[in-house]
Amino acid sequence: MILDREALGAMLLQAAKLLEENTQYLSDIDSRFGDGDHGITMGKIAKLIQERVPQWGEDSIKDFLDSLGMAVMEVKGGSAGPLYGTMIGGLGVNLDDDASQVDEAGLKAMFAGCLSEMEDITTAKVGDKTMMDALIPAVQTAQQTQGDCKAILEAAANRDIIHRGEENMIINNALEGADRVTIVTQGGSGHEPAISGFVGEGMVDISVVGDIFAAPGPQACLDAIKLADKGKGVLYIVLNHAGDMLTGSLTMKQCKKLGLNVVKVVTQEDVSNAPRENADDRRGLVGCIPTYKIAGAAAAEGKSLEEVAAIAQRFADNMATLAVAVRGATHPSTGAALADLGEDDMEIGMGQHGEGGGGRQPMKSADETAEIMVNALLKDIGIQSGEKVMLIINGSGATTLMEQLIIYRKCEQILKEKNIEIVANYVGELLTVQEQAGFQMFMARMDDELLRLWNAPCRTPYLTKK
Repeated sequence: MILDREALGAMLLQAAKLLEENTQYLSDIDSRFGDGDHGITMGKIAKLIQERVPQWGEDSIKDFLDSLGMAVMEVKGGSAGPLYGTMIGGLGVNLDDDASQVDEAGLKAMFAGCLSEMEDITTAKVGDKTMMDALIPAVQTAQQTQGDCKAILEAAANRDIIHRGEENMIINNALEGADRVTIVTQGGSGHEPAISGFVGEGMVDISVVGDIFAAPGPQACLDAIKLADKGKGVLYIVLNHAGDMLTGSLTMKQCKKLGLNVVKVVTQEDVSNAPRENADDRRGLVGCIPTYKIAGAAAAEGKSLEEVAAIAQRFADNMATLAVAVRGATHPSTGAALADLGEDDMEIGMGQHGEGGGGRQPMKSADETAEIMVNALLKDIGIQSGEKVMLIINGSGATTLMEQLIIYRKCEQILKEKNIEIVANYVGELLTVQEQAGFQMFMARMDDELLRLWNAPCRTPYLTKK
């Protein structure tokens, strides 16, 4: 069997046609497990393939697949773009640079290269019911509108703090000329004020923002890191969600190729979906915000990249979050509900995008809810009598400040009874989920250094300390 450019182009167009015809089916499946927009993203990928294939000129198969893969990676809408872009680009990695056709051995090499690239950026194994289950047998036998952050820019009382850069970057105005470690982070929009509301002096230097609830592409993150690097290295903070982790892995892979001095720290503190010993499976919630603050203060003190990363990691290793929802949000792209809760039900452990937490139960009072959550966080971190903690009550978007303060009041009472001192706190909306009703309770073990860094000056649109 011989596969030439014409035959490969026809196969790609057929695949795109099938994707286009099944976008609603793909979204319906995704709505059972996620935010119901997978079909929308795959439709974008199909359209891109249909545009690119007829434009294929004299490029070799390897060059075309690499170019198409990079273009697909930049399709906005969660992990699908980076994932399928890696798959497409991987098909060409083992081919000769000038190959215009491949034989049966070449086809095996294409799938082997694809599998190798996928294994490099994911932890999926055969049997997990992912695309690996298609690639591994193949090798064995043959491998919404861009988030523009206008709300953040409008909300900045002092326009000298931040500005909008290329495409989806929000940049600290104090970045130019900075002689220190710099900080880059990423995430989907729809969680405002996170993440871009915390760009500024003493916190984040560049945030890279994706579509609603969707990670940005790796090229944008790589561009941000190169822009942020002022010679002292870059701390790259990523929340543990599938799309963000995929983008983060691809970004770090490119950073390594370019020899950039970058350290990645992952925030993964949701206690509801995995035990502490399986921290890699935990979702990243509001804990990213105090991590930005503490890491940003350490960088401002002139600490090295290794020192800043170690402090951020120590804080991240000693924090935990638990969320509760009494009403789910809706996805603005589809209008579909992200979670379906009964009128008299609540769920302790719900994720940021409506992911289940296994804690569905009849509605409880604020005091009862606070006690359940405080005890779960204390147990997870192992906080003992006499220790000091940070406590944050983060509103999810439709919970009043009064209600949040009622929760905080009960938490303070419980901790005082246990001889645990709250030395740092915050009550309010830091990371929201559209109009979701509920809150996230965050707790972290504190020491004198972490407390000093938390209290250090910062100046951002949504958090200022003097």
